[in-house]
Amino acid sequence: LGASADSYGLHPALLDSALHVLSFDPVAGADLGEGADAPLLLPFEWSEVSLAATGARELRVRALVERSGEGEALAHLQLADGQGRVVAHVGGLRLKEASEAQIREAARSEAQHLYRL
Repeated sequence: LGASADSYGLHPALLDSALHVLSFDPVAGADLGEGADAPLLLPFEWSEVSLAATGARELRVRALVERSGEGEALAHLQLADGQGRVVAHVGGLRLKEASEAQIREAARSEAQHLYRL
């Protein structure tokens, strides 16, 4: 991240890493006992997002995930820097269920037309 962290409100790599904490949540994470095709809950819709500070080079994440319907959950995130100062707050991150088969299907040639001239 280094100096590039100052160029962003919240560095994309830090935000991506912060979302990985959701995979450890018993509601949002995959049940590894169910096998390789166990569904995952993936980020779908953001709401109530506020940025309180910029230039963070590390994050601490507090996440609360609750089921909000069949195949869906809602995550609430608090992000702080290494000293515990608030960086951002996500009031709602809607997560939707997707299986490995669905993810593979979405990556097939139908969607690839978006990347061709």
